[in-house]
Amino acid sequence: MKKNLRNILLYIVVPIIFIVTIVAVSLSTKNVDKIKYYEIVEMVKTNQISEYQLNLYSGELVYVKRADGKQYRYTIADPNIFYNDVNDFVLAHNDKIREEDPKNTSALIKMDYKSGGETSWILSLLPTVLLIGVLAFFWIFMMNQTSGKAGGKM
Repeated sequence: MKKNLRNILLYIVVPIIFIVTIVAVSLSTKNVDKIKYYEIVEMVKTNQISEYQLNLYSGELVYVKRADGKQYRYTIADPNIFYNDVNDFVLAHNDKIREEDPKNTSALIKMDYKSGGETSWILSLLPTVLLIGVLAFFWIFMMNQTSGKAGGKM
């Protein structure tokens, strides 16, 4: 009876974990704005973006619109192109604001560039260790199942 309950729980828990993982991934991409690259460049050049952070490794751009103060995400195909398209404007805009009113920092466009992509060796090794652990678990599980049916221990 306990063995049947364990098998039933295994067949119920694994799909539930799978479904929860899919839902969590889909919810994490909820704030992705469906916008074109040229529109983002235009928003920067028309001072509609108050700050942005660009990951130079992955191309992920996180920006904040001045109008609503919300964060939006966009993945840029080539971070170097974005840098070349907006950096001169942002620097000129910030210099102009500093000359006109040095105390008015709210009108500045804040920019941050992250190098990204560097992970520790333990994080790089983690997927392999997890895969080996899962395979070992299923191998032990299958060996126990076959030995139980062949008249071995129950």
